[in-house]
Amino acid sequence: MPPPLKAIIGLLSVALVLLGLTVGLASWRLTRSFPHVAATHRLPALHGPVEIGWDRRGVPHIAAGSLTDAFVAAGYCAAQDRFWQMELSRRIAAGRLAEVLGERAVESDRLFRTLGLGIVARQAEQALDDTTRAVLTAYAAGVNGFLATHQDRLPVEFDLLGYTPEPWQPIHSLLALELDGWATGSLWATDATLGAAAVRLGPSVTDDLAPGDPVPGATIPTGTDEATLTALVGLTDRVRELLGAASGGGNAWVLGPSRTA
Repeated sequence: MPPPLKAIIGLLSVALVLLGLTVGLASWRLTRSFPHVAATHRLPALHGPVEIGWDRRGVPHIAAGSLTDAFVAAGYCAAQDRFWQMELSRRIAAGRLAEVLGERAVESDRLFRTLGLGIVARQAEQALDDTTRAVLTAYAAGVNGFLATHQDRLPVEFDLLGYTPEPWQPIHSLLALELDGWATGSLWATDATLGAAAVRLGPSVTDDLAPGDPVPGATIPTGTDEATLTALVGLTDRVRELLGAASGGGNAWVLGPSRTA
C-alpha cells in the first residue's frame, strides 16, 4: 500500500474513532438524566416506605402510608421527570429568567415583575392553611431529595448554562401555579378578537365560532362553504392583527360522532 494512501486511511480511522467517542459521550450526557424507574432510594423526609410504579405511558402511581409521604414521593417524581420545566416555571413567574439566560430574557422578567406574580405567591403562602402548607413542604422535600442525590445527573440544560439550581421551596410551587393560571386565564386577547368579529361578522357567526353556555342548536362550523371559510379567515386575520405572529394555545378535546349526540 502506498504511504500516502496508508496515511489517509490512518487519519480516517482516527477521525472515525474520535467521532464515535464524541457521539457516545453526547449520548451518555443526554441520557444519564433520564428517570430511573428500577431503583431504591432513601429520603430523610419520608416517615415510612413508599412504592412507585410506572404504567406503560410513564405515569407514576404512588402507594404511601400517609399524605405527606405521598407528596414527598410526588415531588421526587416530578423533579426526576421534568425539573428543567419546573426551574423555568419558577424563574419566569418570579421574573428571574435573565439571571441564567442573560439580556434576551430581560423583557420577560420586566413583564412578570410588573404583573407581580411573585407578590401574589407570597401573599398566598402567608394565607395557607396547615394542611396545604404541610403538603407543599413535603413536596418541596421530595424535590430537594432528588436534587441532593442527582447533582451529577441533572438535565443537560444546567450544564449548558453552567449553574446549579437552588433548592425548591413551597413558594416555588405557588409561583408555578400562578404562572399556569396566568397562562390559561389570559383571555383578554380572545375577548377582544371575538368582540371585533361580532362587529365585523355579526353575533350569529361569533356565537357559532365560540359558543358560551350550551344552547340548543349551537355548533362549531366545520363545512367548506364560502360563508364559513370567510368567517374563519376574517377571525384569523383579526387574531393576527391583535396578537402578532404568535398566539397562545391550550388543551383541546374532540369527541368522535360515535361518542356524542
